[in-house]
Amino acid sequence: MSDDYLDRILGALRSQTRRRILELLLDNSHGLRFSEIGRTLNVYPSTLEKHLTRLVKDEVIAHESNRYMPTLNSGLIWKALGNFRTIPKHPYFSNHTLLLDDENLQREFRSLNFDVITDIISIVNRIKEDFEKPQNSIQAGGAMDHDLGKGIYGSGMLSHKDVNVEIILTTQLIDEIQGRGEETLFLSQFDTKKTSLFSVEDCDFGLGVGDDAGLLFLPRLDLTVDFHQCLYSHGPNEVAWLKKLFKHLKRQSRPFIL
Repeated sequence: MSDDYLDRILGALRSQTRRRILELLLDNSHGLRFSEIGRTLNVYPSTLEKHLTRLVKDEVIAHESNRYMPTLNSGLIWKALGNFRTIPKHPYFSNHTLLLDDENLQREFRSLNFDVITDIISIVNRIKEDFEKPQNSIQAGGAMDHDLGKGIYGSGMLSHKDVNVEIILTTQLIDEIQGRGEETLFLSQFDTKKTSLFSVEDCDFGLGVGDDAGLLFLPRLDLTVDFHQCLYSHGPNEVAWLKKLFKHLKRQSRPFIL
C-alpha cells in the first residue's frame, strides 16, 4: 500500500459519519440508494453527499447504477479499522516497551491479550492463587526483583519442592544473592534435584510461567524494569508465548550452581 493511498484511507475514516456509512454498506452488500442511507443514518442530504463523495473518491466504497456499494476493499479496510479498536487503552501500554531480538516473538506479542496488574499486593496475591496449585513445571527468569522473590519464596508463602523448575538469573541478581549469603534461603522452597539454574549476563524483562498462568515484567521507557506492575494472563496463547520467550532467553544463558 502506497503512503498516498494510506493517507487517503486514514483521512476518509477520520469522520465518525463516514465510518457509520461504511459499516451500513457492509451490512447491505447489494448496496443502498442515497435516500436509504440518509433515512437510516438520519443525516442531512447536503452533509451526506459530501461524505459519500469523499468515500467514493478515496476508493473506500463504490457508486454504481445509483447505488452506493461496498467493494472488496471496503471489507479489508473495515477489518483493519477493527484492529485499531483492539489497541489497549490502559496507560501501561503507552509507557512501557518490549525490545526483543527475535522478530517472530515480537510480532506474536502484538496479537496477545494480557491483563495489567498495577500494584505489588495484587501481583503477589495472583501469584499465590495461581502458582500454589499443583504444577507440572515452572519457568522463571530474566530481570527479577530480589525483594519480591524473597517475599514470595523466602517467606515460605509458596513451595515448589515437587515441581520441575527452571530459573534464569541475571549475573547482577546472582551477585546480590551471594553477597547477602542468601543462597540457602533462595533455594529453600525448591527441590534442588528438580531445579535447574541458569545465568544470563543481562536482561530487560522478567517472566514467570506455569501450566496455565504467566506474568511478564517489562521496562519503562527509560529501560528500567518495572516490578510494581506487570502483564498477567491465563490465556493459552499468552502462556504458550511466555514459554517460547523463556526458551529464547534460555538459549542465551548457561547452567550454573548457586
